[in-house]
Amino acid sequence: MPRKAGARKTPLGADLIEGMKLVLAHQRGEVELEQVRPKPSNVKAIRKRVKMSRSKSSRAHRIEKRGVD
Repeated sequence: MPRKAGARKTPLGADLIEGMKLVLAHQRGEVELEQVRPKPSNVKAIRKRVKMSRSKSSRAHRIEKRGVD
């Protein structure tokens, strides 16, 4: 999709384009990408720090209440 006249490329946009090029190259088997696994977090401690109940947290994140802690 071509850019509109007068539109400028932002650093975020350039990063997104470069990232998608890497994803496509990986899908084609041209490059091997490093897998990054997120670290587990202590949801209960985070909720306490921001003073959020289980009910409010579950509604805010659209997850079942029993999955919050």
